[in-house]
Amino acid sequence: MSLIYPHLDDSRRFEDLCRLLMGAELNTILHAHGRPGQRQYGVDSYGQDKDLAWVGVQAKLRLSGGLTWSEIKEEIQMARCFQPKLRRYFILTTAPVNITLQEQVRKISDWHVKRNLFAVDVLSWRAISDLLDKHPRVTRQFYALPILPRSGAGELLLNRPGA
Repeated sequence: MSLIYPHLDDSRRFEDLCRLLMGAELNTILHAHGRPGQRQYGVDSYGQDKDLAWVGVQAKLRLSGGLTWSEIKEEIQMARCFQPKLRRYFILTTAPVNITLQEQVRKISDWHVKRNLFAVDVLSWRAISDLLDKHPRVTRQFYALPILPRSGAGELLLNRPGA
C-alpha cells in the first residue's frame, strides 16, 4: 500500500529524516556532520556502508520550487573535498522528480565513477516516500499513524506528529 507523506517544513528535522532513512536503507549508522554554521563540504551526514566505503548524504528541503542543476553541481563540487574520500553521494530533496536533472545526475555520476570519484544519486520526494514505506521504524519517528484513507487509490494520508 502506498502512503502519502506531507513534506517536513523544518530543515533540521528534514536532515535528521534523511540521515536516519538512508542509514536504514544502507543498513548502517550515519552521523550528523558538524553543526549548523560549520563548513560541511556538501555533506549533512556520513558513514560507512557494508563494504566500509564512505557515504555522504545532503538534504535539500524545498518548500516550493525545485532543485536546480547549478545547486546540484555546487553540492557535488563541495563533496569532492570531504575527507576521507566518498564512494557514494546522495542528495535527498523534497523537490519533485525532474527528468532533465535525473539525466544530468546520471551523466555526472558516470563521469565520476570512471575517474575513481564517488557515484552520485538524487532522490526526490517520491523516492523518499518509497523509502518511508520500506522503513516504518524511521517513519514512525517523523509521522503519526495513518488517519485518512485515499478513496480508490489504495493510499493513506499521514499527519506529522504534533501537527
